[in-house]
Parts: sequence; C-alpha cells; structure tokens
Amino acid sequence: MTKTILYLNVRFTVYLKVITGVKKISVYDPATGTTVQLNNIVPGADAKIKRPIEILDVDNELYYDGDESFLEFSSFTLEGYDQLETWMIANTPVQLVVAGIDYHILWYESAKITVYKNYGFAIGNRNTFNVRISKKRGTHSIYAYTNMLRTNGKWEDDDVDEKADCLTFSGGAGVTYDFNNDIQTITTGASTNATADIIFPFSGINIVSALNRQSGNGWTIKVRALNYASSIIGTSESTVFDNVTLLLPANTYKIRWEVAIGISSGSVLFKLPFIGSQRGNYLDINY
Repeated sequence: MTKTILYLNVRFTVYLKVITGVKKISVYDPATGTTVQLNNIVPGADAKIKRPIEILDVDNELYYDGDESFLEFSSFTLEGYDQLETWMIANTPVQLVVAGIDYHILWYESAKITVYKNYGFAIGNRNTFNVRISKKRGTHSIYAYTNMLRTNGKWEDDDVDEKADCLTFSGGAGVTYDFNNDIQTITTGASTNATADIIFPFSGINIVSALNRQSGNGWTIKVRALNYASSIIGTSESTVFDNVTLLLPANTYKIRWEVAIGISSGSVLFKLPFIGSQRGNYLDINY
C-alpha cells in the first residue's frame, strides 16, 4: 500500500522571558573564532528550541521528522551589524550563545542567519536591528541550561567506565575512579584532574565554577578562560573554597571547569559540579 505523507506546518513560539533576563548574546563563526558580542538586547525575543517536526500519514499516524529551532531577537545598537550582514550575504554558517541571568542557550548547531535594520523616525525612537537564526531537520545540538556542564553529557556513567560522562579525566598510574549514587569518587595514587570545556565566547561576564564536594582533601577548584587557540588567558582558583568566580577577559572563546588533585594518596568525592552565571544556590541546580 502506498502512503501519502502530509506535512504539518505548526508554529510554536516560546518567549525568552523563561530565561529570566537575557544579558548578552554572542554570534560566532566556529571555523575562524570571529565573534560578535551584542550587549544591548531588546526584551521580548522569540525562541523555539528543538521542537519536533511531525508528519502525518493517511492513517493519521504521526512520525518524527527531525527538529525545528529558531531564535529571533533585536539589538538596541548597531554595533556588530556589519559583520553579521557579511555572514548573511556569504551564507556563512554560524553558532551563538545566550548569556542569561538564570539560563543560557548554547546554540551549537551551525546555521545561517538573516539580519535587517529597523528604523524609527518618531522623536525618541531608537534604530535597532533584528537577527534570526533557524534550523530545520536533523537532531539539533542546542541546549538551554542553568548549569552549562549539562551540555557536555549526562551526570551518569552510561559507558560504565566509573567516570561521569560530562567530564574528561586525566591521571597517571595508581588513580582509580568510581561513580555510584550520583557521586564521583577519585582515589589518587598520583596527581590527577577532571575538566570540562564549554564554548562561551563572551567578555565582561562573571562565571562561577563550583565543585559540589562531598568529602576529601588536596583539591584545587578552578575556572579558566581560553582563547580560540585554546591558550589560557584567565584563571581563578581556590584550595579553600568549593567555588570560584572569574570575570571573563577579552578574547575568551571557551571556559573550562577544572578540579585538580595534587595529593599522592586519598580520595575526593563530589556530585554534579556547576559552571554558569552567578545566581541562586548553584549546588541545588541540576538542570
């Protein structure tokens, strides 16, 4: 039997107010690291993140046909417009990240943008411009989290190697690992560390990095800023407190959560760590 597929065109809009305030948006070319940071965002942007595309056949059965995502927003100033227009005309695939007071959107799916200016001729009106990025079909690498470590993977051990999937571990001989009941244990026989890198090309934003330590000693909690070449350009660390804060410097492309353990013997136990903007009780944030 031949089936006829009917495509449903359903619009679903979510306002960015769910992020509890957009502070800044950076649009960047992942092939070159060129970044446009927009610091004056007009309230009321529209977003649709990983909305399933549904198709309906003649038997009224729905099928998943990939994701549909878009983000559209306006900037109060024309700063950065020329570069965005250049990318639009050249059909250059770009990505973007949204820094929110509570939530962040990490749009790691390369897509094309459109931009246009809005002219207000009435007295007191300001000229603004709109930016829209959209993607249809396929499974999208787009995330909206408070804790940006969630974008690297689950706080689970799906590959059963006794290491949390969202972290990268390195250590010499004699280091053993255990992941049980949402607690990562590192038992050291040599110096070791665990890291996670997040693409977050901003400057002038405070980032807090927390260990969520349950027990242990000999640890150093760090947050680092790296440029596009992965060179470290800023660091904040502590051996006393379980969290540190770093004001991201110019030319930041990535941020790195890191815990280093320098003792030759002993154990450090911690739950899901945190990296994100300063807001609320970060140790309770698991999303």
